[in-house]
Amino acid sequence: MKTIAIAGTFDSKGEEFLYVKKLVEKLGLQTYMIHTGVFEPAFEPDVSNREVAEAAGYDIDKIVEKKDRALATEALSNGMKVLVPQLYKEGKFDGILSFGGSGGTSLVTPAMQKLPIGVPKLMVSTMASGDVERYVGTSDILMMPSIVDVAGINKISKIIFKNAVLTIAGTDPTGGAGAQADLKTFTAHKVYGMSIITALVAQNTLGVKDIMNVTPQFLEEQFACVFEDIYPDAIKIGMVSETQLIHKIVEQLKKYDAKNIVVDPVMVSTSGSRLLEDSALTALKQELIPLSSIITPNIPEAEVLVNHPIQNKADMLKAAKEISEWYLGYILIKGGHFEECADDLLYHADEVIWLECEHIDNPNTHGSGCTLSSAIASHLALGYDIVTSVKKAKEYITGALKDNLDLGHGSGPLNHCWNMK
Repeated sequence: MKTIAIAGTFDSKGEEFLYVKKLVEKLGLQTYMIHTGVFEPAFEPDVSNREVAEAAGYDIDKIVEKKDRALATEALSNGMKVLVPQLYKEGKFDGILSFGGSGGTSLVTPAMQKLPIGVPKLMVSTMASGDVERYVGTSDILMMPSIVDVAGINKISKIIFKNAVLTIAGTDPTGGAGAQADLKTFTAHKVYGMSIITALVAQNTLGVKDIMNVTPQFLEEQFACVFEDIYPDAIKIGMVSETQLIHKIVEQLKKYDAKNIVVDPVMVSTSGSRLLEDSALTALKQELIPLSSIITPNIPEAEVLVNHPIQNKADMLKAAKEISEWYLGYILIKGGHFEECADDLLYHADEVIWLECEHIDNPNTHGSGCTLSSAIASHLALGYDIVTSVKKAKEYITGALKDNLDLGHGSGPLNHCWNMK
């Protein structure tokens, strides 16, 4: 569930905040209240003005005794600049909203500017006029008029939580795998899909004919276009075949402080074509995978990561433990390549979750790995935790396989929109 931090100065009874809180919760969102006023409200906020001031080394009680309003403003403003980025890093909120007049706005704006680009920042202010929405200076803080009704809060939630998902992957002109499959999966989950292309791939259900990788410079330009305009709530990374492209992706993910990263370590296509250069494997393991929240290797890919065969469920568990020695995120090893069962293993920090799956008799599995990882990213963008996202994604791909779409002369694609019939 997404959380909005609401920062501002509230009246002594807290009626204004409680009213806004009620409207926000009607939309299925959580609130995290940060009080920046001089006097305490009648209710207990998540973060008091005392905690705000103390973050910058001030004692708000002594300042109030002196009735020094200028010093109080200084203390709260400086405290917000220290505390807000810290609270965001701790995962206390996903986006921040402030409201009030010029005084409250001046306290919160500098703190908002300390947050990374792409963190949703909205200022509902009496300083705004009419229905005009505008950005504050050159920042990514959006200012809009004060609207305190259900329609207004709904508008605010849509601005703050876009549910935008990005795929970083190669292409498939037949639409069964790669970025095209990812975008269809995003649409099926009612999230907004975006793409950064790593390579133009001439492939179909029979195999891969040729690959034309983009340049690192062009890859960087795509990152800027996405992250500096529509910041993604989650990211799926698929085919990246060259070491220099992996280096650039890692650089850009760090630059933009990307979150909710799903890495599908694509190495071989469903048709058996090699999609990862041998020299790129080290960069994949040592640089890209450690940035992710979860990786989703199938059996052959997991075998490459651990450098030994995986022939049964015991081997899957052994492989997951070995990977966890150098990777701290969630590990989903997909068992679809086994004939006797299709159980998947989700492993994290010694926690073992077996996801029992029936073996579906369908030879058309082209792009199934792309589809599953994109579905996981979609649910992460919708606010679900990793375990829930994996389980929901499994339900989705099971339905897509059962739909029995039959196209092409080889291993055909899935019906990504089966759930929209």
